[in-house]
Amino acid sequence: MVKLLQSKFKIYRQLPVWIGARESSSVNAFSRCDLTASLDNPRYGNLPRRSIEHVNSDLGVRKFCELFTDPWFVVREESKNDYGVDLVIEALVDNGRYPTNIRCHAQIKSSNKKKNKDGSFSYSVAASNLNYLLNSPNSFYGFYSIGEDKLYYCSAENVYRNYRGRKNATVRFTKILNSDLLKDIHSRMLDISLSIRDLLLSPDKRRLLNEHEFVYTTNEDGKVLLMHNVVWESAHGEIPEGYEVYHINGNFLDNRRANLALKEAEHPFPIEEFQIEVSNTQMYNILSIILEGDNAYLVEDVPPPPKKMFTNIVNSLINQGWSINPKTLSELQKKMKKRLKLQI
Repeated sequence: MVKLLQSKFKIYRQLPVWIGARESSSVNAFSRCDLTASLDNPRYGNLPRRSIEHVNSDLGVRKFCELFTDPWFVVREESKNDYGVDLVIEALVDNGRYPTNIRCHAQIKSSNKKKNKDGSFSYSVAASNLNYLLNSPNSFYGFYSIGEDKLYYCSAENVYRNYRGRKNATVRFTKILNSDLLKDIHSRMLDISLSIRDLLLSPDKRRLLNEHEFVYTTNEDGKVLLMHNVVWESAHGEIPEGYEVYHINGNFLDNRRANLALKEAEHPFPIEEFQIEVSNTQMYNILSIILEGDNAYLVEDVPPPPKKMFTNIVNSLINQGWSINPKTLSELQKKMKKRLKLQI
């Protein structure tokens, strides 16, 4: 019995001193381990080492999860095929009662590195990673300074503004993530996502230009209106000749007044050519319904055509010998209203 107790006591003495230390926190307990040494104990076998990079990365993610919480956010870690995303952050509303499915993505960095001379922290990321984050509005890079015990924030749009078209982009962290910035992130997530929702569901079918990504619609006369121009002119008046309105943060969907400013027009938007393209597409849709009825194939990425366009097309066809009785015309108008949202 004595030999058995001595044997157990010998094994117990070989275990790390933090095992069973109930008063110690997990971080303090872990700091007693030698991360550079491998564990070769007969009881466990030779185990892999946990690198300090992994420890720091997990610590940074935990710190951000603690901040992005009720009543503003719910956070999920991206674990499967994340492609450079660590956290998926969803906005909550009504004091945390309701989830919204309005989300942004975040990549988190964490280290003990020293500040740059200008007081910032900086990291290099692949351009592909930046583009990946930019495809989801409001996504950002986060940095946890272990030495300072502070969290820093840099939006993906801000990184893009300073991007020089190389293989890598520099993320420069200067903003400390505090409660005011947290509320601002929450507000912008809601504003931009709801703007996109309104554009997709609005009665006049405002759409995005495929090539330039500007949001636009047409008025009752069929004239193309670029949303950023409309918003700016409603606040400041007519745009001066030789100037154009641009988006400060580079996000063409963010058409808030605060995000719009003037600059000299180096490459003016070809509004006349685009006007012709939109009008031709609207006429195509009207003619398709007249000729093919319910089987008509329609181009959907244009606003509803103006009422006078439908009238002019019908009158032109009648002048060329086409005949239509009042009942058929009424049915045709109903189809135009249903399929093209045309207000007859």
